[in-house]
Amino acid sequence: MPCGCTGTFFARISATRLRTLGRARGFALTAVVVTGLGIGANTAVFSITDHVLIRPLPFADSERLVKIWESPREYSRMEASPPNYRDWREQSASFEAMGAYFARSANLLGIGDPQRIQATKVTADVFDLLDAPPFVGRVFSADDDTEGAPGTVVLSYGLWLREFGGDRAVLSREIRLNDSTYSIIGAMPQDFYFPSRETALWLPMQLGSQDFEIGTTTTFRP
Repeated sequence: MPCGCTGTFFARISATRLRTLGRARGFALTAVVVTGLGIGANTAVFSITDHVLIRPLPFADSERLVKIWESPREYSRMEASPPNYRDWREQSASFEAMGAYFARSANLLGIGDPQRIQATKVTADVFDLLDAPPFVGRVFSADDDTEGAPGTVVLSYGLWLREFGGDRAVLSREIRLNDSTYSIIGAMPQDFYFPSRETALWLPMQLGSQDFEIGTTTTFRP
């Protein structure tokens, strides 16, 4: 099943060249790169958000976070497709590492009244690239981020405190998002928020073979 969501890529630049961005569309992903020695001639490929320019992000080495978009002729900016993300990871010598995320709202069920919350899907690399260890439990492993793996979820500190009273025994309990069930594996620290303060929880992206088919359009399905 296509994973479908809005994502972000992270990387550490170790060279000076980045593969030319393609024009594939499909399910939207926003690329974020952690810059290394320098961007050089590829500066035009990267775009740092106004928030980063005005106020540093609450992450280690936040000055190295860069956001990447495709720039097809028809649009000044377009989020990247999964096939292009895969190619960036596999073919670019400019990055030490790269990750992706996407965000959408979802219905949280099974703990009191139903709620509409902000959920973000991430690749397993994202928390490591942000140098963001969990407050309780663990974050996603490569196995969690594999197509068809059991559903897992990491809670924000606010959701963990509000809905579970800060109970550390919350691990392995289950919640429902829309029509799917997820097992809680961790909760993040109080001062961690990504990609926004509204994010209530994180899910593994679990990109599958269908997501990498050119022309495939995916939808957000927690």
